[in-house]
Amino acid sequence: MKKNLIFLLVISILLITGCSKENSLFKKAEYLTKKGQYSKARTLYTEVIKINPKSYLAYNNRGIINERLGKKDLAQKDYIKAITLNSSFPEVYSNLGALYIDEDKYYTALEYLNRAVILDENYYTARVNRAIASFNLGNASSALKDINKATELMPYHPLALYNRGLILLQMGYYIEAITDFNIVIDQQPGNAYAYIERGKSYAKLEAYLNALQDFDIAIHLEPTWGLAYHYRSEMFFKLSDYEGSLNDVNKAIELANAYIPNYELRGDILALTDPLAARKDYIFCLRFDKKNAKRYKEKLENLKTIEGRKKIVMGRFL
Repeated sequence: MKKNLIFLLVISILLITGCSKENSLFKKAEYLTKKGQYSKARTLYTEVIKINPKSYLAYNNRGIINERLGKKDLAQKDYIKAITLNSSFPEVYSNLGALYIDEDKYYTALEYLNRAVILDENYYTARVNRAIASFNLGNASSALKDINKATELMPYHPLALYNRGLILLQMGYYIEAITDFNIVIDQQPGNAYAYIERGKSYAKLEAYLNALQDFDIAIHLEPTWGLAYHYRSEMFFKLSDYEGSLNDVNKAIELANAYIPNYELRGDILALTDPLAARKDYIFCLRFDKKNAKRYKEKLENLKTIEGRKKIVMGRFL
């Protein structure tokens, strides 16, 4: 079952050594990649492959460029070709695994990431990516084992700490999650994701003012992120600021009108004061989210009585 998590994936770009034309093209391609000139970099890697059709490094790096250009099918072909040229190359297994994670193909991703770790048990990126795949497959203990190993390999590196914080948050270890997010924020004060996740952790501990402050910062950093307004709306309601709560959920809907939980949240906020408007939101949810139909139908039924409306609000906010 897929979790609603925000994970950061790392892809490895490798260089070759030597003084040949091949190496010169490699260096130019790497430079262009750093500058974000991916199409030009891709052209140079293709030239390298023409010079040396057995260059698994060129296939690997071109695969990365293809991913960044949105050409995932071509990226997959390049990674697989690199593997056929060198089956002992852990980086390409990790890159292919990351690609499959991005496509929500976690079982397939795990196969390649397992191979990467077998080839190099101290491969930081593969450990992080395998933790992501494992967690999305519901195996939190394996995910935590990998992510802890990653933090041993690179202590205080924000990538592993951020992902470990996500895992700990989902597992219910809120204080430990906050500790990891604190370190990430110290190193990356502009990381809005980290503020949102730390805010969610504070909310689980009922530290609503702390959570509100984190969501405020996230919105300041990324004012067009509807999800930050969604979470801040919940905090405003819990702190009895009903006007602020309604304003924020409306803003969240404006910014992310396809995100069904926004409409359910607004329905829950309006359940006591405007049950007719709440009914419209629940019907909207029921129409576009059949998977949770039972929950929406129950809320529609509860709207019919004052006791039921109180149950909605208490179930959400208390």
